[in-house]
Amino acid sequence: MSKHTLSVLVEDKPSALTRVTALFSRRGFNIDSLVVVPAETAGLSRVTLVVDADDTPLEQVTKQLDKLINVLSVTEVGRGRAESVPSPA
Repeated sequence: MSKHTLSVLVEDKPSALTRVTALFSRRGFNIDSLVVVPAETAGLSRVTLVVDADDTPLEQVTKQLDKLINVLSVTEVGRGRAESVPSPA
């Protein structure tokens, strides 16, 4: 396992953070760090999470995150790369 940092752009709604963290909980991931800040665009927030996970399970969770209501984009940062998973139009 290795540390992964995910940046999740969400609509600034009361249930958005709950949905994101519940997905990790259901999959048995422990969140090592969680930071939520207002995004550059009004009405949006950026959730940054650090999790300890293998690549394949994390990839599955990342795809599921992108399908959640209120989630606009998911980007893995760190480890020398950044991979963006665009939301469907």
